[in-house]
Amino acid sequence: MDTLDPDLVKLFFILLGVIFVGTVIAGATNKVVIFFNWSDLINTIMIFLCPLVIGGGGMAIFQDQNGEINETTETIIIVLTAITTAFFIIKSFVLSIKYNKSLLVGLFIGLMKTVVAILGVLILIGYVNKLLDDEHKSIGTWIFLVLILGFFVWLGKKLVNGQSVYSEKNWALP
Repeated sequence: MDTLDPDLVKLFFILLGVIFVGTVIAGATNKVVIFFNWSDLINTIMIFLCPLVIGGGGMAIFQDQNGEINETTETIIIVLTAITTAFFIIKSFVLSIKYNKSLLVGLFIGLMKTVVAILGVLILIGYVNKLLDDEHKSIGTWIFLVLILGFFVWLGKKLVNGQSVYSEKNWALP
């Protein structure tokens, strides 16, 4: 099996980063609705939390003394995680289309919100695993994690911009 070209992967993430920054700028300048209200933001956070809480929590709770889990229980947890995460992904797309009053813009914003949420889960899992490794436990690492989380909280507050976009575009509030 061939592996992906590292330069191609690097290019993909650079492109994704540029698109992400462009989307944040469009949201911060009230050109598009990123999150109409706090409920919309929480819906997107649920894309991030479902795999962690339902998947990770369920796997941790139902382990036996040897750290193993019954195959049926594991399947149920995976299916529940997939269904709930899919529900919030679909809802994110529906809300993005509704609040941006455009199928194309809404699909793009919904895609960006979903990609960022999924990448956020993967990055957080990797970072927490690193923190739990005795080799990497340091106060600096924990401070960095808190700063990153603080940045995302600040960014989330800035991107709850539905009222501002509607006001700027003279749209009636839903």
